[in-house]
Amino acid sequence: MIQKVGLDAGRKVIQQRAAGQRIIEIIGGKKVHPVTAIPGGMSKRVTPAEQEEMKEIGRQMVEFAKFTIGVFDQVVLAIPPTWN
Repeated sequence: MIQKVGLDAGRKVIQQRAAGQRIIEIIGGKKVHPVTAIPGGMSKRVTPAEQEEMKEIGRQMVEFAKFTIGVFDQVVLAIPPTWN
């Protein structure tokens, strides 16, 4: 797939994964296995600055989703079916 869409697409995937881990870190205290969950909610509040950071990450992720849909359309759906 990287050969078809280029290394830049691979970099975008890695960046989005890191952004997702950042959101987990903001909400849960660390990137892997969040530690702030308690029965009924979370033990850590999200600050206004963290909320704004998550909103920006969300906007970037929506743009990345649009990019991936375009790649799917141009690369995957462009392959003729083999069942004919």
